[in-house]
Amino acid sequence: MVRDPDLVKDIFCVKDSRVQKQLLNPFVNLLTMGVVALKGQKWIKRRKLIMPTFHIDKLKGMSPVFLISCGQLIKRWDKQLAAALKGLTGDIISKTAFGSCYEEGRRVFQLQEELSFLVLEACKAIYVPGIRCHEYDPIRKLSLLFSPLIPKLYIHGSPVRHSWYIPTRRNRRITYLNNEIKSMLREQIRRKEAAIEKGASVKEDLLGFLLHSVRDGQGDIIVGDVIEECKPFNFVGHEPTTVTLTWAMVVLSMHHDWQQKAREEVLQVLTATHPTSTT
Repeated sequence: MVRDPDLVKDIFCVKDSRVQKQLLNPFVNLLTMGVVALKGQKWIKRRKLIMPTFHIDKLKGMSPVFLISCGQLIKRWDKQLAAALKGLTGDIISKTAFGSCYEEGRRVFQLQEELSFLVLEACKAIYVPGIRCHEYDPIRKLSLLFSPLIPKLYIHGSPVRHSWYIPTRRNRRITYLNNEIKSMLREQIRRKEAAIEKGASVKEDLLGFLLHSVRDGQGDIIVGDVIEECKPFNFVGHEPTTVTLTWAMVVLSMHHDWQQKAREEVLQVLTATHPTSTT
């Protein structure tokens, strides 16, 4: 296990071709088939395409969005802190990634939350040899003989690789959720494309940036790839950030002296003004 941050950066940025990602349960691919799941040259090209949206200058330009979302949260603050923070992170992700508000994307967040729970449950299921076999595994050859007779779970237009799909109630629900999420994201993309046609800015958020790349033919990216890149932002960006903020609030409530120090630091830095990208 590598613990040195500089060495980790060197491994992923300089020697990326030597880093091999582990084989995952095929159900995990339902959560994302974007850059986090790609390998080799395809990963390098997609990462190079998306990285500009995370440059510090780009993130600084998003600070007004964060400020507005936090202000709205404070106005409707109640005792149910976790739910309020979940709405906050969802609103920020929706605006910065898709150019929409949390209310418009609430259904997508709800479906992805249910999907992630079912995927984790599926990963805990009994392992049957041949379900996730390596390409050189002899069991794979046997599975390929019977593959035409067995229904498969389709992801991004292709069946889950090396996976037999048993149509249990949970698996059918997973398939439905996956298709519904992709359908909703496709509708968001359609609305964004319509806005672009009317002259709206194409680079003010992640979705606009990716659609601009599709229109220009950059990085061999298609609309299906855009959908897969959008999915992890809802899942990976939403839940962990909500949990982190909630836990920070819990710890502050347990240590009143920390609250006082944090309050004094905020007042010292901001005085009576709103925070900006420089503060």
